[in-house]
Amino acid sequence: MNDYLKSVISRYHEAIADENAAWQRRVQETTYERQEVKPTFWKDSDPTPIQNRHSKAGEVRHPFYVSLAGTSYQVQAGTVNGIMPTLGGTALNAGTPPTGTLSLSGTQYVYLKMTVTLTAAYDYVHTAVLASVLVDDASTVPTDDKDAGFYYVPLATYVAGVKTSQNISTSLTAEWCDDGTATSSATQSTEAT
Repeated sequence: MNDYLKSVISRYHEAIADENAAWQRRVQETTYERQEVKPTFWKDSDPTPIQNRHSKAGEVRHPFYVSLAGTSYQVQAGTVNGIMPTLGGTALNAGTPPTGTLSLSGTQYVYLKMTVTLTAAYDYVHTAVLASVLVDDASTVPTDDKDAGFYYVPLATYVAGVKTSQNISTSLTAEWCDDGTATSSATQSTEAT
């Protein structure tokens, strides 16, 4: 092999090495140290943080996670079709998260109430628009009232103050379509997003 070809190959290897070194520097400059992120439920100044009798240490809170402290419950922020639900008129993602009150006797449900504006023509629904979503609680989850446009999704169930189920663990996408009965009613379908 002649000297010229050896020098070209040598410069090529040097260029590759320089490019690799530059790439490594870029990776190091854009790599951040992993920091521990602790979810906050109540403000740090709150002297009585939520104690979950059913939760495991280190459990990660997810959208629509329901926690109970005494008779006071909170719901982690999550969305339905991009709409942030309210609890007692306050958005779930407010600076001071809203709380509700749950009876500790019997079975109690925390659920979403979705209000849908239906537009019908010739007794068939042709548009359904999600108008509002709120969090509520009761001893039973109400039955969907299709004519009024009210639809319900259970979030969690408590029996004597102990959580027995957490039904939803992610934000939701909901859609409504005509139920085919020619009565201007809609059937609701909800799925995780």
